[in-house]
Amino acid sequence: RYQMMSAIDRWVIRRTLAELAKATNTLEISLATYCINVSPQSLREATFVEYIEDAIAESGVAPDTLCFELTETAMVHNFEKAQRFINRLQKRGCRVALDD
Repeated sequence: RYQMMSAIDRWVIRRTLAELAKATNTLEISLATYCINVSPQSLREATFVEYIEDAIAESGVAPDTLCFELTETAMVHNFEKAQRFINRLQKRGCRVALDD
């Protein structure tokens, strides 16, 4: 409603990566998968996937510990952007899941 979801998603991603980076050497952290929901509004943003890629690179967090969740509705309504998003993050080693 207030068009703030992208800003919130970016904050969540940056904050999550910062906390994980602090605890990188903890066994439980390195063996777990951390899921982050992505709003449809963020998925529509042309630079959002680049933001995630940069944030991961800067944090030093292993991409294979991250899973980004997209809703099926967002996938259907933004298929080309969702496909690009999924392909780029999977190439980095991240997981992507559907969240219904």
